[in-house]
Amino acid sequence: MEVVAVWGLGSVSVDFRLRERTASPSAQRTGRLPVHAEVMNEAGQYVGELLVWLHEGVLAALEYAWVTDDMPTALPPVESIRLRGRE
Repeated sequence: MEVVAVWGLGSVSVDFRLRERTASPSAQRTGRLPVHAEVMNEAGQYVGELLVWLHEGVLAALEYAWVTDDMPTALPPVESIRLRGRE
């Protein structure tokens, strides 16, 4: 797996490419994975979320969508990510 593109100048969201496909994935899913990974700040406030994108069952991108005025300059630390179930 390698990073092949950054979504914009200074963005931490990236596109991936599988260098070599060794086996066909069991699921040929394309689109956003239904994972809810909310990013919280030190005060426990929602500041964004991580979105996982697939193409034909393979990881295609990791997007850090934010709701603050300033674009994040790094991925959030694991401790600030809150996973929640589907609603």
